[in-house]
Amino acid sequence: MNLRKRLILGIIFTVLFGLVCVPASMAQKGDYLSEVEADKIRDAADRSGKITLFLVFANDRLEKFKYELVHPRDEKRHNIELAAFLNQYASCVDDAGGQIEDGMQAQKDIGKSVKSALTKAGEFLGQLESLDKEIPESMVYKDQIGEAISATKEFIDTAKKSENKEGSLKRRKQS
Repeated sequence: MNLRKRLILGIIFTVLFGLVCVPASMAQKGDYLSEVEADKIRDAADRSGKITLFLVFANDRLEKFKYELVHPRDEKRHNIELAAFLNQYASCVDDAGGQIEDGMQAQKDIGKSVKSALTKAGEFLGQLESLDKEIPESMVYKDQIGEAISATKEFIDTAKKSENKEGSLKRRKQS
């Protein structure tokens, strides 16, 4: 076998190895969080800290989406990357909502983080709805924008329920 064929086979092997091994390692830590982000979530002192971190990470994905929308690096992967950022955003928001639900069940005081989370989620929703109006239906990632909007609305509903529940718990304690 000549050198050129060996080189080509080596490249193919490397690409295939990467396709098999990288997704498996990402699945172990959550495919939308980096190792550093996952460590920060694990190290957070309480649910309020986790809620805040998930929303920081969601904001990061939304900012990356908006940046990549106007500054594509790789035309071939552009739509895939945009869809991935929106999926990661939705996952972060879903997990923040899960932390709120867990806090409600455990009757933990997460009121302050919920108030700031509602404000941030409202900002996210406005940005996503604006993007939804601007982006043509033909774009591959249009469905992911709809999913991100749904995840944000669901998060807002969960956060509002938490506020109402905490308000009624405080009134009972005062009685």
